[in-house]
Amino acid sequence: MKYLAFDIETAKEWPDRADWRKYRPVGISCAATLPSDAASPRLWHGLTDDDRPAGRMSKAEAAELVDYLTAMADDGYSIVTWNGLSFDFDILAWHLAPKKCRMEVGVRITRPHLNNRATNHASGRTH
Repeated sequence: MKYLAFDIETAKEWPDRADWRKYRPVGISCAATLPSDAASPRLWHGLTDDDRPAGRMSKAEAAELVDYLTAMADDGYSIVTWNGLSFDFDILAWHLAPKKCRMEVGVRITRPHLNNRATNHASGRTH
């Protein structure tokens, strides 16, 4: 089996333990992908006009990430995230905005997906 690790970092911060959805749009500052058959991760981030890292990815840059994730899923990779269904894919889809893009992220990419999420059973919180 082939795996692709995937993680997003947001451009906006919010108070600890607050519902991040209330702070939308949070933007994407960067992301990383690592196929199980690769030696090093691929880093994704926005670029300024002079090719320096930007604070946020543009919609076009995020769309390139979606295209990559879709191609890898189509090639048989199962995408592995930590709480990706409730966070990473949600952020990515929201960043792209159009309903069609949200549907594509939801259906094409998350189907071959392992969503790792730990629950603290004593408190009921997830991390």
